[in-house]
Amino acid sequence: MGLTSFFKITAPASQPAVHKKPQTKAPNKPAQQHTSTPAKPNLSLAPRLSAALLKEVLDRINCCFGHTRYVVGGLAALAAWGFAEDFPTHVTIHCPAGDMEILRTWASASGWVLHPKSRDMLGVPTSDRSVRTVSIKCVSEEAFAHMRSISAAFAREYFGAGIMDTNAHILTLPALLDQFSGLYADVLARSSRAAEDDGPLARSTARLIVWILRRLDNGGWDKPLMAQDVPRVVDLSFWVPFTARYPEAPALFASCGLVDLPLLVDVSEIGHDPQDERGEARHVAEQNREVVYSYDASGPFLYPFGPLSLASARG
Repeated sequence: MGLTSFFKITAPASQPAVHKKPQTKAPNKPAQQHTSTPAKPNLSLAPRLSAALLKEVLDRINCCFGHTRYVVGGLAALAAWGFAEDFPTHVTIHCPAGDMEILRTWASASGWVLHPKSRDMLGVPTSDRSVRTVSIKCVSEEAFAHMRSISAAFAREYFGAGIMDTNAHILTLPALLDQFSGLYADVLARSSRAAEDDGPLARSTARLIVWILRRLDNGGWDKPLMAQDVPRVVDLSFWVPFTARYPEAPALFASCGLVDLPLLVDVSEIGHDPQDERGEARHVAEQNREVVYSYDASGPFLYPFGPLSLASARG
């Protein structure tokens, strides 16, 4: 009797048959998902804010940061002063470098969106079910101390209608004039265009400068312009090319109070001696230059206004 037959006969009748488990392949591990961090938003492609949405964003900024150190600058601040020819794609706020995390903490506690890649970008939910960008530009403590600001609501009460009704802290008109003058000079410094020709960004910045001057000339501020308040205006890198391109500009500056300039500052050639008046002027100009650089490239000036004519602008 073969072995096979023997095991078949002698196998206990009561022993259950052994059933092998069907072989199954090990479950495939799910493919590892590579989640890429969202890229930094291109602010120049964002839709521009309407006047109502800008006011809403400014109100929310002050509600969230009103007890901290911040100031709204750039085109958003200019729109708060009544500039209505164009509106920004986002709002830029300035703060001391050491305060950024404080602002981010308060923004998170208020339900804002923190961009995972760009620590200087915050998202503000608005009533139109969108999220609008607030860009934080950090400056040194000293530079921030030189940034003159005012509550827009107080400016509205003091200087009349036309100013946005919000309690947000915005740069004063002289501070904005100085900021945009510095931006104009910096744009020219980086431009390869012919000396007598302005590119679109420089032209649009010049238009903003002229609007500020007209606003100042029409009672938009309670004091005449002083050279020490606008160091980038009296900087040769701005004054020489701007007045060469727009010959009527000196008269417009003069009508705002900037008549007898005590000095024109060439920040590339002046020493740092704190006892020297020109050295102090350089120091102030460099502090303001930091403010301008911190705002530059934030994106709201990509929409040219066309050629500028001071004569037609004053109408």
